[in-house]
Amino acid sequence: RKYHIPGGALNELTKIDTPSFPIQFSAPMADESDASLSRVSDSEYGAPKCRDGKSPTFSKVTTKTNIDERFRKTFIEAFEGADEQYRTTDPRQLQGRDRLTGSTAITLVTANKSLHLANVGDSRAVLVHSDGSFTQMSRDHKPDCRDERERIIAAGGSVTDNRVNGIFSLSRAIGDSEVKQYLIATPEVVSHALTERDLFVILGTDGLWNYVSNERVARIALDGKCVHKIAKQLVTEAQNSHSSEKGNDNITAMVINLKEYHIV
Repeated sequence: RKYHIPGGALNELTKIDTPSFPIQFSAPMADESDASLSRVSDSEYGAPKCRDGKSPTFSKVTTKTNIDERFRKTFIEAFEGADEQYRTTDPRQLQGRDRLTGSTAITLVTANKSLHLANVGDSRAVLVHSDGSFTQMSRDHKPDCRDERERIIAAGGSVTDNRVNGIFSLSRAIGDSEVKQYLIATPEVVSHALTERDLFVILGTDGLWNYVSNERVARIALDGKCVHKIAKQLVTEAQNSHSSEKGNDNITAMVINLKEYHIV
């Protein structure tokens, strides 16, 4: 049986055009079912570029072993491989701000009635349940997290004003070659067996989550008519919340309806 999850996505670009890099991902499967992949990324000054000028891709295949462990290994190899593509780019091809280009990445694969999620950076995934509750599936990678701070300091970096070396607000990213020893690209990976109470997954960049709480996002999703309208409302609400502040940010929201294609 083949599954495909429809997603409603809206990207409101209020800072600068930040094209996301494509992902080619061969998901480890327990049977012949197709996997559905959804992804959100948020890059500074544009997506990381690899040696040939194209955006890095993820392409890994694993052998048949424990399904959750296979996903974990596949995600890690894919994210770190994309980061390596960027870091091995000839430095002469990188000028000015491009040397400090980095991107978050949060990728969700649905297969065999399970969710498999990998995250680097501060884009976030929230699972919304039928009773109005929610589960934050990912952790925001920030330098003020105790374990992240300890890792950065142990690697020779510093954390000042909750920023790596006083500059970077993330503790993990793809790219950012000059501080790679501190901003690792290893994703945190989680798996979740779907149940009848799981209705939506919301993927979003920090431009959404900085202004709309998890609770509010869950309520909007449950009250929404369709994924496209839900995504639009989320972006609009976030945009209205910070429109009076100085500076702008990207706001991306992707809404995935887990019930529509009867995968749960």
